[in-house]
Amino acid sequence: MVMVRRRGIPEGGGRNSRFLLGRTTCTGVVAAVVVAAGLLMAASPAGAHAFLVSTSPSQGQRLGTAPDAVVLEFSEPPDPATAVLRLETAGGAEVDLPPLEVPPGGVAMQVPVPRGLEDGIYVVAWQAFSAIDDHGTFGEFSFAVGDIEGAIPTPVTSTSAGPWSTVASWAFYLGLALAAGTLALALVERDRPPVLPVRLGLAVALVGAGGEWVLRLRGTASSAALVAGLTVALLAAAAWAYSVSRRAAPTLVMLVAGAGAWSARSHAASVEGLLGGMVDTVHLLASATWAGALAVVVAKLWRARRQGGPWPAVLRRYARLALALVLVLAGAGTVSALLLVPTWGDLWSTTYGQLLLAKVAVFSVAVVLAVAGRWGIGRQQLRLLRRTTTAEVALLAVVLVMAGVLANQPPPPPAIAAEALLGPPPLEEPITRDAGLAGQLNVELSSDGSRLDVRVFSPSGPVPDTEVGVSLRQPDGTSADVLPRPCGAGCFTQELALGEGTTTVAVEASAPGWTAGRYEAALVWPPGPPAADRLREVIAVTRGVPRLSVAETVTSGPGSVASEQIFELSGDQFVDLEPYAAGNVSEVHSLPGRPERLSLYVPGSQIYAVLTLDEGGRMVESRLVSPGHEIRRRFRYPPS
Repeated sequence: MVMVRRRGIPEGGGRNSRFLLGRTTCTGVVAAVVVAAGLLMAASPAGAHAFLVSTSPSQGQRLGTAPDAVVLEFSEPPDPATAVLRLETAGGAEVDLPPLEVPPGGVAMQVPVPRGLEDGIYVVAWQAFSAIDDHGTFGEFSFAVGDIEGAIPTPVTSTSAGPWSTVASWAFYLGLALAAGTLALALVERDRPPVLPVRLGLAVALVGAGGEWVLRLRGTASSAALVAGLTVALLAAAAWAYSVSRRAAPTLVMLVAGAGAWSARSHAASVEGLLGGMVDTVHLLASATWAGALAVVVAKLWRARRQGGPWPAVLRRYARLALALVLVLAGAGTVSALLLVPTWGDLWSTTYGQLLLAKVAVFSVAVVLAVAGRWGIGRQQLRLLRRTTTAEVALLAVVLVMAGVLANQPPPPPAIAAEALLGPPPLEEPITRDAGLAGQLNVELSSDGSRLDVRVFSPSGPVPDTEVGVSLRQPDGTSADVLPRPCGAGCFTQELALGEGTTTVAVEASAPGWTAGRYEAALVWPPGPPAADRLREVIAVTRGVPRLSVAETVTSGPGSVASEQIFELSGDQFVDLEPYAAGNVSEVHSLPGRPERLSLYVPGSQIYAVLTLDEGGRMVESRLVSPGHEIRRRFRYPPS
């Protein structure tokens, strides 16, 4: 079963996620904003939070040589005792790092990068807790060193089943083989199936599926427990159908359904969904029926030899059944291999591929022996038939053992384009930005005057299969539809020259599981002058205010607009809640022609804000967009 591995986060904490999109993720940011809003609304003393402000290298940055260090800056000092930073390759191999450096009272943490770092894509996983209130944030970002063209392995890993789960799987398979093989032979013989092998097979399969169900119930994989429970129910229905009718067809139908439910937990189903599950169901049924039918035929053949009786009549019918099953098994196995092995090179360069090649070779020999045995049937050569059938059984047993090993061996991870992991290269300053909510989705737009980047993400991060429709109205009044190129889930980019003035960009955004919507952004080119010093002045002025009144409205999507809340607190308390509290935000601009308005972007936490100031440099209004939220505020100050 394919699962995503936690990186650098203690067990039980954090979001089970991995960056495939080329953007930094801070799942704690949303919680921090919500908690901050709650504290403010309650008009109680506010606590501070360590927002990630920036990283070096930045997300998606392409470097010619390895960096000297990885540096993360926060809005306030992180706690050195709980800070964690890990560096891994895109394929999941961890890079040994020296101890993490967190200067006491500083807002940055960094770790030197070893010399000789090879070319490739690297992922930084980090966590940090505030040294002030123990609130935690964590996330990941990626960067590249050297030549990273072409495809690379994805950082998704697979977990192998435990020993008891393997035993349960084998019990299910052996029971399925005995029951399905006996029932299939009864159908080709047009006779009622014998009682003992069918009952024994159903009982063993039920024990295997039931054992897997119990194991999954004791774990944390609720979906896997549901699949195992459904398999148990279908096998029980098959047993009931057989006990009522003693007929092969209805019992076999329920067995097919049980095999389909069991296959929902396979590698192919995890990777390819419904198609993978269907292919593995066909593969499982064909192999189990062939193995079970062959075992029954061998038993009849050796019984006839001991008793000195005539050849069992079922041999000829089995020959036709086995030929059809072998063809189906070969086709399903080929399709399954194509789904699970990303490249031809993976067949001989990975353990999974090598096992698959060995299985194919042994299977091919078994097919040759089966054909020789059919020739023996036609020539009435009992000795040849016994020998080839015995060898066929032995080789089939080897194939089944290999199949069991493969079922518990992680397949090679699929390849992914480097750009899909990194996203487009970071834009160079100056950059104009805008951001807002489209339904429940965040929409971020940015441009350096020659390229337009559109990013769409949910409160918990980018969503696969995100779709956008983009149209724009240029400063000269002309309109156009834009069809940007995808650069990962929720990432779209387009070479586009902005005209001087305001370009209005409308984005229709939708993603599975989230309410779609539309956001209309205003990108002004060229952007206003840098104003990082002005922001630090605003922070100092606000901290000097003993008391201020804030009217706040929080929006989280359609139907979630809260009524305006009014509260009072000190300037220090308010600033400590903000992602720019340390004044170390570098991307700050005055809006063109509007020196009283500042726009700022905190890339580490994906937060965009616009502050409106009065003549004294105090905030009178603000709009802050964070993952899943838009917060608007109006400020009032007591008479001086």
